[in-house]
Amino acid sequence: MPADHSAVDSTLGYAFQTLQALIILLQASDDQSVTLELTDDVTLHHALGRSGSEECRYQVAHSIRSSLPEITLKSTKLWKTIGIWASEYSPNERYFLLTCAPVSADLQCLTSGSDRTLILAKLEQEATQVINEQEQGVYEHRERILGCRAFLGLAPNVRADLLNQVVLCASVPSI
Repeated sequence: MPADHSAVDSTLGYAFQTLQALIILLQASDDQSVTLELTDDVTLHHALGRSGSEECRYQVAHSIRSSLPEITLKSTKLWKTIGIWASEYSPNERYFLLTCAPVSADLQCLTSGSDRTLILAKLEQEATQVINEQEQGVYEHRERILGCRAFLGLAPNVRADLLNQVVLCASVPSI
């Protein structure tokens, strides 16, 4: 079987980011702008000079598959995204994960302004387990370890602050 050198998935993913950027820009104020692949997949910026302004960063997880598994506490995309945001956290930013996948019951509180106390404890527990299993040689967790370390590397109050700025937008339409 010949190697697949198709770039269809990547091209559609980038086109999806562009469409999301356009949607965000069309809903933005006159003093706002949008960038692609600068600080995140898509970022909504306020005009320079506006103090205390809130930037909105969007991670866009697109798939052309018709059926996707739920985003869960163990999802690679979730931990990679948390790792990026934890390493660059700013209290003046809001963080959005847009995904075509549905979300598990555990993560439902991230889809709204609900209390994040329980999910914070579950994420801390999962990150601790991943790190312990890797350190003990039980499992490598190659895809999630950096995100888990970045998350637990934050002070407990900063982890809580970060989660309060996170919104999970699940089951968004695919391209």
